[in-house]
Amino acid sequence: MLDPLRTLTTNLRSRRAELGLSQEAVAGEASMDQSQYSRIERGEVDPSIRTLTRVSRALQTTPSELLRGIV
Repeated sequence: MLDPLRTLTTNLRSRRAELGLSQEAVAGEASMDQSQYSRIERGEVDPSIRTLTRVSRALQTTPSELLRGIV
């Protein structure tokens, strides 16, 4: 079984790369500090639903797409 947090971080990185965005750009669009977004993407913190929703909007996708492979 895959680690859910690892799957989320992989999905975040992949989507950000598809869009050609930096972590700083995603963080800015999600109204958060770049270091906070970086910790999420590295799997150091488990984001709340509210945070995941803001990040998904910044990445022009849905929370369910970012959670694909987990649920």
